[in-house]
Formats: sequence, C-alpha cells, structure tokens
Amino acid sequence: MQNLNLYQHQRRRQTGPRPRHMLQALLVAFGLALLHGGWQLWQVRDLQAQLQKAEVLAQSEEQLLAGEQAVFREPQLDPQLPLQVASAQERNRQLQRLADYLRLLGQQHQQGFADPLVALSEQHPAQGLWLTRIAFTDGGRHLRLEGRSSDQQALPSYLQALGQASAFKGRQFAHFSAKRTAGEPFDFVLSSQAADQEKQP
Repeated sequence: MQNLNLYQHQRRRQTGPRPRHMLQALLVAFGLALLHGGWQLWQVRDLQAQLQKAEVLAQSEEQLLAGEQAVFREPQLDPQLPLQVASAQERNRQLQRLADYLRLLGQQHQQGFADPLVALSEQHPAQGLWLTRIAFTDGGRHLRLEGRSSDQQALPSYLQALGQASAFKGRQFAHFSAKRTAGEPFDFVLSSQAADQEKQP
C-alpha cells in the first residue's frame, strides 16, 4: 500500500519570462539607447561644428565684401569724353575730305586738262562770244573763264552746253561778273570760286 503525503506542496512550473532574462533584456535595451543617444549627440556636435565653420566663413566673406565696397569707386563718365569724341569725329571728317580731294587731284593729274579744254572748244559758239583767258587752279579743281560777248544770249547757251559735257559734270560757277561799255561787247568773268576766295593767297 502506497503512502501519500497530502501536506507536501507540489512545485508549479513557471511559464513566463524569468527575472534574469528580463534583466538582460533591459540591459541590452539600455545599451542600445546609450549607443543611439551617443550617435545622435555626435551628429549634433558635428552639425554644430559645421555651423560654426559656416558662420566663420560667412563673417569672413562679409568682411571681405565690406572691404571691397569701401575701396570701390563707381566709374563716372569723363565730362571731357563727349568733347573728345566730337573732336575726333571732326578730324575724321577733315581727313576724309582731304582724302577725297587728293583722290580728285590724282584723277585730274592723270587725265590732265585735255578733256575740259576740248569741251570748251567743242561747245564754243561760232560767233558772238570768245574766251580771252582760261585758268585752272588748285590742280584743276577750280576754273576761271574770262571773255567777251556781243550777244547776251550767247553766254547762257554756252554755259548750258558746257553743263551737258561729261568733262564739266558736277562743276558749278560760284562767281559771275559782267562789265559793259556802251557800243562795245561786254566783258564777263566766270569762276568756280567766290570772289572773296579768289583774293585769298
């Protein structure tokens, strides 16, 4: 016959986590929290260091900009510049006129006075007008004609015929004078220069 001890407590099996395991888990979680906090602290310090560097660089740039602004002088237009430009333009125009004049002289020297003389001869009326003096000056640029006429219509007709001749294209007479004595042909003077210009040396 088996004896049973009814007063002996039977040990119950523990099914939940043991305290030792919970302590280990807490220690691991605390360690991870410390690591995460340290990593975040390192990031914050690194960002602060970068921010300080950026602030120092910005201050340096501001100081450099302030120094450049202090020595900078806004360019101003020279008040004499428009006068100098106008003077240079006038000199250029004078040089252009001189070049045109020299080119005309070169052409006239090459051609000589043959063409104008031929035109004066070809257009000369058969009667009522005759030339007493033909003068080319300034390399042929200016022409002076002196003559006499017994017919008042002969001179205008002669000038009109000369104007149609190629040798006299572009020529204009700036001075005309006539003197007449009663009962005699009148004397005339035609010049491409004005009277006051002819008197100048």
